[in-house]
Amino acid sequence: MTKQEEVREGLWQILRKEGHHVMEADRALDEMMQYLHSQGVVLKVARELPEITKQEVGEFLKVELGYSDIAIGLMRDDIAEYIRKRVLKIVASYVAVESLI
Repeated sequence: MTKQEEVREGLWQILRKEGHHVMEADRALDEMMQYLHSQGVVLKVARELPEITKQEVGEFLKVELGYSDIAIGLMRDDIAEYIRKRVLKIVASYVAVESLI
């Protein structure tokens, strides 16, 4: 069951507990889901962080910061590892989301 289906099922159960008939609950649920979607409500989802290689760090330094191939070639492994870890921290601070509907 997807997260969207879990949310829908949970809301449907709440409506049914409150005594709404099945047809009434379905209609109310559709309206609630559409409203939440129209307001930009999204679901936070789990994700794995990407692997970042020393080569990708070098490419980032070259493209984004204008480092030369020579400077990148001279970069020590410990510096590349430090940059890689910093980039992963930045990436980890972003949240992955999916549409509610």
